[in-house]
Amino acid sequence: LQQAWTMSAEPDLESESPEEVAAVAAAVREEVGAQLALVSGACNDGGVIVALSTPTGSWAQRITPKRNYNHRAQRSVIATVMLDMLRRYLDQCPVIGQYESLVTEQEVFLSL
Repeated sequence: LQQAWTMSAEPDLESESPEEVAAVAAAVREEVGAQLALVSGACNDGGVIVALSTPTGSWAQRITPKRNYNHRAQRSVIATVMLDMLRRYLDQCPVIGQYESLVTEQEVFLSL
């Protein structure tokens, strides 16, 4: 199993959409020849877009925490959601989950 993992550190991508981040995830997966790719966009106003790309398509969601986190805790929450998306995919469950501590503002699926 090959996989790719990317977390963006560039805060200047204010206008990125879930579709764009899903497309980046698909491009990363194809570029490195991986079966799966996890990508996070830049954090904007406390929110972030996270995406999973698979051979069947890409899912992306814009999530915002319901409370303020410091930088380290925010990165942990983002990583946890990304890994939960992967777990859900591997368990053949809906990839986009519902979380008590987060608001999912947008979600998208792009089929291949």
